[in-house]
Amino acid sequence: MDKEEMAPRDDKVPHFLDFPAELIIAVLDYLPIRDLNQMCETCRRLREVCSQLMIWKKLGKGYIHFENSSGRALITNVKSLSSKEQCRIAHNWSTGYHTEHLYTRFKTGLLPWLQLTNDHLYISVMNKICRYKLKPGGRLHPLQHSKKEVKYTGHSQDITKFVVKENNVVSSGGDGRVMVWDKASGRTIQSLQASLCSLTSVDATRELIIAGTNNRGVQVWSQSDGREVRTVPIRDRVWSVTVDPSQRLFATGTSGNTDYNSLKVWDIGTTQSTVCGENKRQGEGILDLHFESSDTLLSAGYDTFVRQWDIRTPRLPVMEFEEPSDNAVYCISSDNNYFIAAGYCRHGIVRFWDKRRSDICIQTIYVGGNVKSPVYSLQFNKHCLYAALSHDVYVLDFGAYKLKHEQYFSPFEQGTVLSQF
Repeated sequence: MDKEEMAPRDDKVPHFLDFPAELIIAVLDYLPIRDLNQMCETCRRLREVCSQLMIWKKLGKGYIHFENSSGRALITNVKSLSSKEQCRIAHNWSTGYHTEHLYTRFKTGLLPWLQLTNDHLYISVMNKICRYKLKPGGRLHPLQHSKKEVKYTGHSQDITKFVVKENNVVSSGGDGRVMVWDKASGRTIQSLQASLCSLTSVDATRELIIAGTNNRGVQVWSQSDGREVRTVPIRDRVWSVTVDPSQRLFATGTSGNTDYNSLKVWDIGTTQSTVCGENKRQGEGILDLHFESSDTLLSAGYDTFVRQWDIRTPRLPVMEFEEPSDNAVYCISSDNNYFIAAGYCRHGIVRFWDKRRSDICIQTIYVGGNVKSPVYSLQFNKHCLYAALSHDVYVLDFGAYKLKHEQYFSPFEQGTVLSQF
């Protein structure tokens, strides 16, 4: 053999990691899920490439995957999540895996209310509202490291409901007052006194404040000068009020203790009403309402159903989701696409419903270890579920990683153990 052939070559042998990302992806697409998980643990380069594979999006379609397509953004920082991370979190929602944290506890039993925005969680505590900062992605800082950035005060009795709208926080209270604060500073902008006894619910547009009362009526004020615009007489106690995204309509839900229809949709300009549902039953009070779009309304209440309405054809509901244990529905929340979360009157039960499968509840969660309290309010984003009970506010983190010993099998590939997925 010639000496030239035996001499070592100066040419550097190409390494797999030196290939373009497109070529690495083409090779890795042939690997099963278990091997892809192991490849993600080898080095930073492969972790970045593997996390963006299209296989994660295909796999995630079979899980509870909150994906908004209705024009109203689901509260989350989606850009910070890779395809693999989104799939992992969706898998946790589907299997019910989470870590539960008791975020705050009240000394007495209350009816707290929650509101979630992109950056903050708002919690009503007796006659004030506290605001807490969220981490990127939608998680809360631990309470001991979390400052109540702003407190909104001014009510003399407990706050019944509140909403965060644009630059303001608007609340209704048992003292018959509507308070309007500047969201950033907590400065009081307006304090409006109702003429119809205590207030039970509130919502607002850019120009108007609409509040339901405990004395059979809805009062409307002007946001600019606090002038009372009109009173809408209703022959029943109003439990819930909500404004649609276009701010042309508002819906009211009443207690159902009279012959008055419990659910109506009103035109804000003319106050003409449309009745939702043709059969009135005694005691079917509406406790919570949510507009998913200008034409789609969700309602829930004492008759144990969550209903979806198309207000263009309101005679019958489009879909119904019946609670299997015959429990009243206290609150609802939605991703404005396929999934609805509902809180019930017993044992801290939260159920998730899929509009594509109205016949079965896709997930049931017992908040607080099967406590006796109802779930009075709930909010959720891609990472967490926030639930307010009578004495506690809980944070259920579905973005948590499983420990090494918490292994389970993927339903998409029999025999594949996903210890980190």
